[in-house]
Amino acid sequence: LIHRFIMLSKLESEIQDKIVKDMTADGWIVLKSISNNKSGFPDLQCIKYGRCIFIEVKQPGKKLSTLQEFRGAQLKEHGFEHYVFTSANDIDKIKT
Repeated sequence: LIHRFIMLSKLESEIQDKIVKDMTADGWIVLKSISNNKSGFPDLQCIKYGRCIFIEVKQPGKKLSTLQEFRGAQLKEHGFEHYVFTSANDIDKIKT
């Protein structure tokens, strides 16, 4: 069971690394949330030409926690875009 958890966690970090790499190559400034004073805050903050979006990276089939859902709604309430990505291909959702 512990081995499976480590493998799943690695998958999420691999997805996140690919998203960061691809978005950076597309001209985005990408900040990774490693630790902050707001639990449940999205993993990535991405900025490009006055646009600021927040991305929560999840393993395929995994759901947001209640707190993560709350933070996403809170960000949207303040006018920001909030997405949940389960693959680097989800970047297509934000292309303008």
